[in-house]
Amino acid sequence: MQSGSVVVVPRYGNYAEVQETGVRKRYKVDGQDMEVTFFQAYIDGVDFVFIDSPIWRHLDNNIYGGNRVDILKRMVLFCKAAAEVPWHVPCVYLKAYYRDHGVMKYTRSVLVIHNIAHQCIYAVGSHACNVLLMITSWYQHLDGDNVLEGTFMRILCIQGRGPVEDFNYVDLPEHYIDLFKLYDPIGGEHFNIFAAGLKAADRIVTVSHGYAWELKTSEGGWGLHGIIHENDWKLRGIVNGIDTKDWNPRFDVHLTSDGYTNYTLETLHSGKHQCKAALQKELGLPVRKDVPLLAFIGRLDQQKGIDLIAEANA
Repeated sequence: MQSGSVVVVPRYGNYAEVQETGVRKRYKVDGQDMEVTFFQAYIDGVDFVFIDSPIWRHLDNNIYGGNRVDILKRMVLFCKAAAEVPWHVPCVYLKAYYRDHGVMKYTRSVLVIHNIAHQCIYAVGSHACNVLLMITSWYQHLDGDNVLEGTFMRILCIQGRGPVEDFNYVDLPEHYIDLFKLYDPIGGEHFNIFAAGLKAADRIVTVSHGYAWELKTSEGGWGLHGIIHENDWKLRGIVNGIDTKDWNPRFDVHLTSDGYTNYTLETLHSGKHQCKAALQKELGLPVRKDVPLLAFIGRLDQQKGIDLIAEANA
């Protein structure tokens, strides 16, 4: 079996690099047959599969556009089509369409949480959570030696909420509805795609150890902390890595001009002071050794603590 990574995305535009594969499939969404065409491109060493359908056209740059049901239908079509990509099977439909019938028993799914606060009404990212459940009750004719076994999937997801009745759109067996139900003390019982993804994923990964802890608190779990607590055994926080060669201050090419300097462990003190002074000068700040220089990288959003920085500055 060929190993590697495949990125599967909707074809929102006429991308120059992609080539049509000649593969067309029809999927039923809300009782209507919808045809999709698979396109492929190999970019920077990565295989990309683009799924084309009229349902994604005319969105221009507003890929999140439409009402709740429109977005949900696009999500369901993407899930079904992505499950047909022979090298990659995303998250929720994996169990419902395959595993319950002894197919893809060794395939594993990983749900990656970047920001659990984004519980928008079926944002496009929500489709990833929904895929894991679709894969066990649909392909009953496949056998256990299916070529997709052993696939490892990385799913990026944000939450999708709606009324419980929206379960009718996802085309799953009736007993799967309990995976999607979530009780909100304010809004009552609702349909939550992320909740289903958390329950169905084999592993849950987030961006740091600290954020993994925060997700289990009532303040940081955004209504899902109970489910995350129940699935704590499969939750891990993994900090993003860096290229230790490119960002080694001894060899960093960005520290070779404009007053900056490369430095080593032996010249750490003088080197950092010189780089600090060069950065203060570049930013138009007073060049002072007696004040700390702090940097913030993030969105200007209250969730990121920018309000605390503003208050401290005032």
